[in-house]
Amino acid sequence: MAEGRILAIDDEEIVRSTIRDVLELDGYEVVDVANGELALERLTLDTFDLVLCDLSLPGLGGAALIESIRDIAPWAGRSPSRIHQLLREARREEEP
Repeated sequence: MAEGRILAIDDEEIVRSTIRDVLELDGYEVVDVANGELALERLTLDTFDLVLCDLSLPGLGGAALIESIRDIAPWAGRSPSRIHQLLREARREEEP
């Protein structure tokens, strides 16, 4: 039985396959998608224990996707979490 379900979102196949390979060796079930739009589809159909997301996705960016997860995925809950802190830190790093 899987340790948990993880959704990995990255536009680079090598990154997705590395994440998938490493986590599956540790017993996790990994679903990977190449962009934010596909992630939205999966998030409305499935539940996940963890979402790993590249913040610099083309099209629907990672930050926008992460902020919308609670709206489209009831299993994600609505309470404040570490995700907001991670987004603030990522945005600070992007500022000139």
